[in-house]
Amino acid sequence: NMLNKLLVLSIFSIISFPVFSEEYLCSGIVGNQTETKSYERKGDYFLYTTMGWNFEILHEDENHIMLGDITYYSHSDETTLFLTIIDKDTLNFSERYISSEEDEVTLLKGNCSLKR
Repeated sequence: NMLNKLLVLSIFSIISFPVFSEEYLCSGIVGNQTETKSYERKGDYFLYTTMGWNFEILHEDENHIMLGDITYYSHSDETTLFLTIIDKDTLNFSERYISSEEDEVTLLKGNCSLKR
């Protein structure tokens, strides 16, 4: 019957799509220490597993991913912007952190490895 055909078709369509996971493990040097970051794709956002933050995909094309997180902290009346750009070809990344309460912009550059 029609219901069985739909069920079989649904099962085959689920099986035919591979589970796609993508995680960028990135590191760079700050001062005399190495910082390691992990960005894991979770559907339409990336989980910044280092801090447990969800990064919005601001832009993505075949060469780059631009991730961002804007947070407002009401207890300190502070707004922060965290921006990460990953080059998919070279696996280089750059990261910028800006706070409404600090004068400096923190910059981190380095390399990533892609884990699938």
